[in-house]
Amino acid sequence: MTDEKRISLDTTYRQLLDQVFYMDDIESIEPILDAEFTCYGTAFDEKLQGFTQMRDMLMRQKQQSVGFHFDCTTDPMKHFVSEDGNTAVFSDDIYLHIRSTSETIEVYVRATSVFLHRPDGWKIVSWHVSKPENVSSQDDTYGIDDWKKRNADLEILVAKRTADLVEKNRELENALEQLKATQTQLVQSEKMASLGELTAGIAHEIQNPLNFVNNFSDVSIELLDEMDAEIEKGDTDEAKAISSDIKQNLEKIAYHGRRADSIVKGMLQHSRASTGQKELTDINVLVDEYLRLAYHGLRATDQSFNAELITHFDENLPKANILPQDIGRVLLNLFTNAFYATQQRAKSKEQEYYPTVEVLTRIQGDSIEIFVKDNGIGIPDEIREKVLQPFFTTKPTGEGTGLGLSLSYDIVVKAHGGTIRIDSKEGEFTLFSVLLPIT
Repeated sequence: MTDEKRISLDTTYRQLLDQVFYMDDIESIEPILDAEFTCYGTAFDEKLQGFTQMRDMLMRQKQQSVGFHFDCTTDPMKHFVSEDGNTAVFSDDIYLHIRSTSETIEVYVRATSVFLHRPDGWKIVSWHVSKPENVSSQDDTYGIDDWKKRNADLEILVAKRTADLVEKNRELENALEQLKATQTQLVQSEKMASLGELTAGIAHEIQNPLNFVNNFSDVSIELLDEMDAEIEKGDTDEAKAISSDIKQNLEKIAYHGRRADSIVKGMLQHSRASTGQKELTDINVLVDEYLRLAYHGLRATDQSFNAELITHFDENLPKANILPQDIGRVLLNLFTNAFYATQQRAKSKEQEYYPTVEVLTRIQGDSIEIFVKDNGIGIPDEIREKVLQPFFTTKPTGEGTGLGLSLSYDIVVKAHGGTIRIDSKEGEFTLFSVLLPIT
């Protein structure tokens, strides 16, 4: 066989594969089909004769394959050419890749083509493609319908699972919103609980300036009567002296009135939500105020309780940029716990035991450190790591929310970038160290 004749044979075979698998120009297959052309297709009942039936099969295949892209590779098994060069039989393994937008499947077929050389060139007289297992009829070319059905089933399953996930996500969002609402309620509950602890201390604290206001008011009224009498006598010098005393009394009344006002404002600040605005605050003043309020608050509920308060305040302490009402809550919680621990130990009637709470402030690098130490019942080693966890409390039911120290941790560590450390020995002492950045 001449090279030209061999090239013509290969070209004819390539045209057959292009039209059967790519279906670009179906009509162009007619010139390479012999008048006696027969075909056994991929389906069991697919038997074709002549160009018309072959074209109809290719048209069905093209319509069924809309939205898919075809690509194929051939692996020759045996290519036979007769001695006279006029007959050829090609047997190939063909791997057909069918791609959609979502996935690719590979179909394996075995094709046998018989060629005869006619006066006008090579013609295909017979073509046979072995049937893939998932092809059910001649209307289902290469099993695409079965693949489409599987894809449709998969899409339905994916849609169902997506809907389930959306519903579960919605349920989780609702649960999260409920959790946030519950958390807000619990935080507010803890604030109100600490406010209740403050109330007794505030009542004691506010009583002192109110007593001064009342006493100086009564004295001023008496002085006014005396001043009127001196004026009637014509003793203006004595009247002026009495007037000076009244003025001093009024100044004291104004001072103690402002003191009572600041106590009330402090209580209101403690009860409301934080503004989120940090302020330069004198830590020593804040610590001293909440220490006294916590102590008098406990004494209001247990008048037999007494404790020694020891303070070591660094006089050179700079003001710190903090949220004062939030740090006030932290201090109140630490002081209340300290007094509670000493109160519980005092109930054991130990000899020579006297409740003591010691508070120290100092500069530590670029931070301010606050120590709160008590000689109470202490914290057992096995629960020391748990005391900062939400809802963990060693107090009897109804006496603690279990949120005080966890909220204190959030305020110091998360809101202020500080630290809280705990040191304790059961039956002897507990020491809390709070480190707050100055800026």
